[in-house]
Amino acid sequence: MQTIRIVGQRPCTARIGISTKQTKQTNRPSTLVRAAATDDYLVKYPAWESIQPELTTKYNIKAVTVEQANELLAGSSHVLVDVRPSGQYEEGHPKGAISVPAFRVIEGGKNGVQSFMRFAVMSLNGVTPTESDPDFPAALDAAAAANPNKTFLFICKEGGTLTPSTTFPSGKVSRSLKAIWRACHNGSKLDSSKMVHVEGGIRAWAQAGLEMEE
Repeated sequence: MQTIRIVGQRPCTARIGISTKQTKQTNRPSTLVRAAATDDYLVKYPAWESIQPELTTKYNIKAVTVEQANELLAGSSHVLVDVRPSGQYEEGHPKGAISVPAFRVIEGGKNGVQSFMRFAVMSLNGVTPTESDPDFPAALDAAAAANPNKTFLFICKEGGTLTPSTTFPSGKVSRSLKAIWRACHNGSKLDSSKMVHVEGGIRAWAQAGLEMEE
């Protein structure tokens, strides 16, 4: 089990997510906007309707099913990257996946006003409160340096999709897709041609009976 960590950064200790026993947005400019004052680490993503065409057209991101991802991992040219909060990764993840969290669980009002408001709203709605992990760009670059010339398969809990459908005319947003967009937009050392999205996510991985580990 390999975890990419940045020395000196505050770890996330929450432990929620998939275990091995489980198997009206508005258009905003497509830029990373930083909040003011004490909340300047928070990433504000543009609307999904802006992200999806950039991923498919500008960055030419491809997608694979969980079965295809598992076959690719049988070789030595691909790495499976779990972008969920580190505590969720530690509870259970696809065998061989490395942890590069693009999100972290919010710990109350510890990280400023906007973080506290997000924590309150998400908690009241029964959703695990999370926010962007400020260490993600550096952690991804470290993972890329540790796995030179390899293609990264990005996976999260639900997966989402880039393919339009009647229900989701712009595809379905997911944390793994947001993580890829953020990496591309930040100018990651990992080239966009080396980034692939895993549709269906860890939920589909477990449902397909593919191997999980703690």
